[in-house]
This record gives sequence, structure tokens and C-alpha cells, in this order.
Amino acid sequence: MNEKSKEFSFDTKNLFGFIVKKQVPLLIISLFALTASLIVSFLLTPEYKSSVILYPTSSSSISQSLLSESYAEKELLKFGEQEQVEQMMQILQSSSIRDRIIEKYDLFNHYKIKHTDKFPITSLHRKFTKNVKVVRTEYMSIRIDVYDKNPVIAANIANDIAALYDSTVNSMQYERVLKAFLLVEDEFNNQKRKIEYIQDTLQRIHEVGVFEFESQSEVYHEQLAIALAKGNIKGVQEIEKRLDILAKYGSQYTKLRDQLLEEVKKLSKIEAKYAEAKIDLEQDLPHKYVVSKAEVSEKKAFPIVWLIVLLSTFSAFLFGLIVLILLETFTKKKTQERTIIQEIKNLLKKSSKYEINYYIMEQHFRTKKLFDLSIKWKWHLLIIALVAAALGALISSPIIIKPKFKSFAVVYPANVYPFSEESETEQMLEVIQSLDIRYRVY
Repeated sequence: MNEKSKEFSFDTKNLFGFIVKKQVPLLIISLFALTASLIVSFLLTPEYKSSVILYPTSSSSISQSLLSESYAEKELLKFGEQEQVEQMMQILQSSSIRDRIIEKYDLFNHYKIKHTDKFPITSLHRKFTKNVKVVRTEYMSIRIDVYDKNPVIAANIANDIAALYDSTVNSMQYERVLKAFLLVEDEFNNQKRKIEYIQDTLQRIHEVGVFEFESQSEVYHEQLAIALAKGNIKGVQEIEKRLDILAKYGSQYTKLRDQLLEEVKKLSKIEAKYAEAKIDLEQDLPHKYVVSKAEVSEKKAFPIVWLIVLLSTFSAFLFGLIVLILLETFTKKKTQERTIIQEIKNLLKKSSKYEINYYIMEQHFRTKKLFDLSIKWKWHLLIIALVAAALGALISSPIIIKPKFKSFAVVYPANVYPFSEESETEQMLEVIQSLDIRYRVY
């Protein structure tokens, strides 16, 4: 029993002794792994890494920052906060930027992906995602890492992704800004036409002799009193004629004059909005701060030879050690089995009355019997495994399970006037999940 326990007990002392005992095969295995890993690491295609570090700008309106008289609203030069960083990460990983990079650098040929392959686009996107990483740093900046076998292409792709960020944001905002500009422009033109109409009406009133109702009325009444006092009948008739005209158009003049003042004030406010909308439409300011541009790397980032060699050699050594331990244990067990069988035979020869403890033997040979049973029924087990695999393939095939394909769209809510206490994102989720949209889709 002590020998049996000793077989499966490998403490530090015994393990070290076993390694010393098997040092030659372990050394051969390690040297072979060392040589093989060196050869493989030099056969691997080297990849170079280039990185760009960016900060997002504040998401405030450009027009408000430029035209506002309040210093608190001048956020044009501010760096973006956590929300802007997360938005920048999402946009940098968008399909728009990815597809433009794929087209510009002909990544199908560059990555050696054939259009005749089974899933060429999926393979290309997977390769692109593997080689292009967008990560947030501990300093709340964005780092774009690009790996490629060509160091120049790696640097160019990284810089182009950063450059495409501005045009992508502008194109996303352009449609909304254009509609806002057209609305304000239409309101601005309508207001100008309204003022022109009032001015034209006032001009026609001026032509009949009404310029300032209050002052003219006062002067005419004074002149009428003087003419009456002098008995100037002709002068009285002329003044009464002018007073009749003033009475006829005076109230209309006063109303149009006051309305013109109000409409001019409205036009001034609309004109300010029009100027803001025009700046937002025509602005081409960058939406990022480039801290560090990508440079052509002189040193390869992959493969790391020393790490590959170290891990491969250690793994081979550990694997070889485990295999040798198992072989040693198996050999000792075989030897022990032969010894027990020989002892039983000797005892049977000496005494026919010797009683064999079959329970002990069954416990000892349980593993061997299970193995022998597996060998005996190997063809049956193989057939069962093949039938199970065939059934699994049949059940998972399109004949029984209808295949589904996944597509997704990433959207951000616009900054609209809230109609509840929830955020714009929560409001968008509720609208997208509404029955109205569901009925339109299905």
C-alpha cells in the first residue's frame, strides 16, 4: 500500500528528483521546442504598429461659441469630456470609416482575401478589426493602433482614420443642419417680405401726404385756427382737406408704423439665428485635437521572438514532464500487475486451497477493465458517435432550423427639446420600440 501511495505522490523533493532523473529527455524536448519556436518565429510575417492619439473637442455649437457674447458659452477651444470620448470611439469604429479605408488601400488584395471565398466580406471585416484597435487611454484620450506588415501602410491607415473622423462627423450632422438652415432661411425671407410689404404700404400713404400723424395733426389744427381767425376761407378749405386725408389714413399709418417696428425687431432675432445656422452649415472646423500623429515604425511589434521562444520552450518542458510522469506511472503499474499475477500463479501452484480476493483484484484492475471494454466495443461506440454527429448536423442544418442573418445600425439621438424627464437616448429607445414602428416594419 505504501508503494502504491508513493507512485502518485509527487511533492517538491520527489518532483525535483524526477526531473534530475529524466534530465536528458527533458533537455532534448526543450532544445527541440527552442529550435522549432525560433524557426517558426522567423517564418511568421512581421507586423509593425503605428498609433495616433486624439482628444475630442467640445460638442457645443460652433455658431454659439463664435457669436455668443457670454464668455461661459465660448467652448470652442475646450476638450471633450467622457461623453464625447465615448462618441468618438463609436464613430472611429463605424462602418463608414472602415469602408473608406478598405477602398482606399484595396485591403482585399492587401490582406490576400479572394472575392470567390465563401465569406469574403466577413473575413475582411474580421481581419480589419484584428489589425485596427481603438482604445481609450487612462488620460481620457483615444489611441488608434494599426498593425500591418508594411510599416508605411500602418502609419498611413492610422493617420487617415484620424483624418476621416472630421468628415464623418460633418456628414452625419450635415443633413440635420441643412434642414435647420432651410427652415430659418425660409422664416428669414418671409419676415423680409412682410417688412417690405409694410414699407410699400407706408410709402403709398406717404404719397397722399401722411408722414407723421401726430405732428401733422397738431400742425394742421394750429394752421386751421390761424386761418379761421384771419378769415382765410381758401386756406381753411385746404387745411380741412388735408385733415380729411389725415383722418382717413392716420390710424392705418399708426398701426403700420408700430407693426413695422415690431417686425424689424423680429427680423433682427431671426437674422441672428440665420447667421448661426449658416455658420453651422458652412463650418469646416476640426472635431478633434491630434496629440500625436502616427509615424513609420522601425521596429516590428509582432512576433516577439523572445516571448514566443520562452513560452514555447516552457510549455514543451511542462508537457514533456507530464508525459514522462504518466509513462513512469503506467510502467510501474504494468510491472506491479505482472508481479501480482506471478504471485497469484505461484500461490496457486503451492496450494490449491488458496482463496483469491476477487474484489481487491477488481478494484486494482478497474481502469484496465474499462479500457479493455472500450476496445472490445470500439466499433459500436464509433457507430454511436457517428450517428450522434449525423443527427446533430441534420438538426442544425437549414432543413430543420431556419438560418438567421444579423445586421445592426448604430445611431445617436439628436439634441432635441425633451418631452419627459428621461434622456434623449431613453426617449429614442422608447420610440424605436413603439407599436407604430413595429407595424410599419412588419
